[in-house]
Amino acid sequence: LLIMEQLHQHQHLSPNLLKKKMSKNYTYAKLAQLAYCNPGESNDSAFDRAKFMESDNAEAWMFFTPEATVISCRGTEPSQLKDITADLKFWRIDPAGTGEKIHSGFWSEAFSLFPKVIKNLPDDEKPIVLTGHSLGGAMAVIMTGFLLKSGYNVKEYKNDYINTTKY
Repeated sequence: LLIMEQLHQHQHLSPNLLKKKMSKNYTYAKLAQLAYCNPGESNDSAFDRAKFMESDNAEAWMFFTPEATVISCRGTEPSQLKDITADLKFWRIDPAGTGEKIHSGFWSEAFSLFPKVIKNLPDDEKPIVLTGHSLGGAMAVIMTGFLLKSGYNVKEYKNDYINTTKY
């Protein structure tokens, strides 16, 4: 049903443009899935040009594609107490002092990993795309804000449910 609703909302798009959009959605979803792999666990060709990053249990892969650098943040793993703890730290904080509050556990995970992301970003002009699932999706949205505030070329990715334009 959800796919049918998405197709209906995009019926004004040409078949080629719709196919391209669905292909990108699939690619980012696949990279979000691959974030759950540990180094050496998969023979997927996406790992041929990738870097694993970890900081205090916050984990992500950086995939270097011809079009962009894709950061895929790992989501909650039920066997990891620190992931569950991050999810349960649901009180809201205002780390920037702007009056806008954010889930403290999600923010802490993204903030912990951010220095490793900066350290591993290539010096090229390719845009940066972020993806993730569950806790990783929250980290990806928050890290998008960190990167935009730091002046990086983050490719804005919109879908029908999330708009990441306000940072």
